Amino acid sequence: SLAQSPAGAGGRLSQNTRLATRYAVKIFRDYLSEKRLPEQFERLDKEGLCRALRSFYSEARCRSGRLYSKSSLISIRSSLNRHLNQPPRSPLDLSKDPELRTANLALAAAIRKLEERGSGPVPQKQAVSRTADTTCQDPC
Repeated sequence: SLAQSPAGAGGRLSQNTRLATRYAVKIFRDYLSEKRLPEQFERLDKEGLCRALRSFYSEARCRSGRLYSKSSLISIRSSLNRHLNQPPRSPLDLSKDPELRTANLALAAAIRKLEERGSGPVPQKQAVSRTADTTCQDPC
C-alpha cells in the first residue's frame, strides 16, 4: 500500500499525498482512455510509458479545457512516480530515467509554452480568518 512508502513521518504518506496520488492516476487513466490507449500504464514497458507520458504532457487539459498549470503538471508527474514505485514494482524515476528523457523534454516544452503564454503561477486566495464575517453568501 501507499502507506509503506518511506516518505513522511514513520514511513507513512499523509492523507493529502495519498489523495493527490490517486487523483493523478485517475487523470492519467482518463487521458489514456480518451485516447484509446491502454489504461493499465503500470504494465507498459518504458518505451510505451514514455510515449504515453509524452503525449499526455503535450495534450492534457483540465475539465474546463484549459491547459494544466506548471505546478499541476509537475505534481502529476511526482504522483505518478510515487504510484509506479509502490511494491512490488521495480524502482523507476520518471524525472531522471534516461529512457524517459523525451517525456521529460515534452514536459519542459509544455511548461515553456505556458510561460510564453503568460500562464504564471496560480494566484493563491487569501485565507479566511476565524474572525471573518460568516454571513457572506458568496462562495467565491
